[in-house]
Amino acid sequence: MPGQTFSWPAQRIDMVIKALELCIERLSPHAAKSAEVQCRRDDYVFLKELLTARVPDPDGSVRVTIDPAAAALIKAALLSYSAELKKS
Repeated sequence: MPGQTFSWPAQRIDMVIKALELCIERLSPHAAKSAEVQCRRDDYVFLKELLTARVPDPDGSVRVTIDPAAAALIKAALLSYSAELKKS
């Protein structure tokens, strides 16, 4: 299935990166115990690296092309991040 391209403000990209960092931090202690957890953590690390490497357009937005699997990972990360913010 082909990816979909979005143009997101840099602030949204920063929020997604923070959400991915939270998921990476939470999964890291458990990664050695399970190959599935290690794979999920690696997926989050890969997405974070991709988003961190993006260069904003002159208008400050960042173009991102994501496939449905990446979108699902980002959604899960944002839900975890949102729940963490609500706890604070």
